[in-house]
Amino acid sequence: MNVINFLILAGALLLALFLSPPSQADESCIKLVLNSYCLGGEPPAGTTDDASGVVVVDNARGEVSLTVKDNRVVAIERTMTPANWLSFNALKVKLVRVYRTAEDKSNFPSYATSRSSKLNAIRAGRGHAAARWQLPGWNVQLLWKSLDEMKLRYEIDDHANSAESSNTPEGL
Repeated sequence: MNVINFLILAGALLLALFLSPPSQADESCIKLVLNSYCLGGEPPAGTTDDASGVVVVDNARGEVSLTVKDNRVVAIERTMTPANWLSFNALKVKLVRVYRTAEDKSNFPSYATSRSSKLNAIRAGRGHAAARWQLPGWNVQLLWKSLDEMKLRYEIDDHANSAESSNTPEGL
């Protein structure tokens, strides 16, 4: 009988631990990005930024750069290589599923109306494909400027309050 009571008590404690509100350190986190980095929170332990406030972290899926200001992560950017039309659109579709419709920030010459002409414009450095999702206090940007790489960037808005948090789904 004592073993059963102990197991019930242990289960209740574990349940309370998982359902408890986040600790004080987690409250500054606006969004958990790439399952590892806290947008709005403190930079990971053991990392040092350069003079411009950028911390570069190598990741299995690509290079990740954290922009740190006043010991707070204000932007997280993943660089993905190689970039192509298929990978850009596949990632954009995944982001649309999570954050809804994107604002198109692409910039191409007037003659670039087809996919192949847009690809040629990117190859020549005359255009870029970009999408932006604005959320309360932060935004997500997907940018493809060269055939070598594309970038996924999560960024806190300049006017955002550090105590703000949003109720958005966890995702990409």
